[in-house]
Amino acid sequence: MENIRKELPYTYKVPEKFEELQEYLQNYNADYQSIIVDRIIKCNHCPTNNTDEGKLSNLFLFLLQHVNNHVVGNDVGSIVNGFQIIDRLSPFLYDLAHLNPQNAKSVIQRIIKEKHDDFEEDKKKYPGLDTLIFFKLASLIFPTSDFRHPVTTACAIFMSEILFRCRIKNKIDISKGLFICTLILEYTVLSKRFAPCVINFLHAIIYVSSPKHLIQDIKTIPISKRIKHSENLLILDEDRSKLDVNPSSSYMKASDLIDGPLDDDFKIRVLLIAVNLLGEFKNHLEELEAVYSIFEPILKLLKSNSFDKYPPKVKKHIMQLRKDLEKLKNKKLKYIMVEKKKPKPLRLYGP
Repeated sequence: MENIRKELPYTYKVPEKFEELQEYLQNYNADYQSIIVDRIIKCNHCPTNNTDEGKLSNLFLFLLQHVNNHVVGNDVGSIVNGFQIIDRLSPFLYDLAHLNPQNAKSVIQRIIKEKHDDFEEDKKKYPGLDTLIFFKLASLIFPTSDFRHPVTTACAIFMSEILFRCRIKNKIDISKGLFICTLILEYTVLSKRFAPCVINFLHAIIYVSSPKHLIQDIKTIPISKRIKHSENLLILDEDRSKLDVNPSSSYMKASDLIDGPLDDDFKIRVLLIAVNLLGEFKNHLEELEAVYSIFEPILKLLKSNSFDKYPPKVKKHIMQLRKDLEKLKNKKLKYIMVEKKKPKPLRLYGP
């Protein structure tokens, strides 16, 4: 990193156009770009100069456009590079947003609205990665624990709408859905709010991972009815019971965001991630009175499938989740009662 710092100029002017920023950043990797942006901000930030503040507000917009352009790709290298750029530039986007919070709020709101308008044109299709990545940026820049926030609340509603409306048809849809579920987990980790759309989606993942003849008599919640055409989508093609898979180190890959065949490795990882997410949401919702009712449909699916074709550690991990969900049944429901109030004392008159 020190060598990189020495190779680059120490001073930069604030770009007044997006093309000027591209001239600074083009042909450089994410590490170089982060240093360039850092030096642009440090060389031009003066708390008492309103002109510089306006220029840096434009820089915030240009960087968002830069990020948007680099997460659009059809190959693994482009997707990885896009995520690396986001990782390196996020701290500077945070700093710029807090230099002018009102401008940052307006810019992000406008972008989310544009993305939502595009989504409305085809409500059954998952939006592109350039839309999903702004949900991640919003959670990094703005607070997610507020009861109501002009940016993060809108993003949370948008993500819920995507999970509820979009159909699961292929590998990319599953990957994007799990990505959104993870983002909603980040959005609700502090507030511990209940997100029904996530539970529905994870229920759908368990549903398409279960053989049809085992679950045909089980009533499904509405989201599962939207994937009737995709039944058995995540059923293993072969017996994988001899594989050694570590449930705690299974992650999604950049290649999962590129269309392709659904191999058994992908199917196992998807099921594991869904189980891990269910465990996290179960921990968040344990304080709710209706927590068992929320997870009961998923528990029925887990009980109906023995998962014999899956690696032993995966099966053990699923059985542990099943036990944890069964324990929720012991939670006693409290009756809704009117709050007790002290009776008003009678006013007594003296003799």
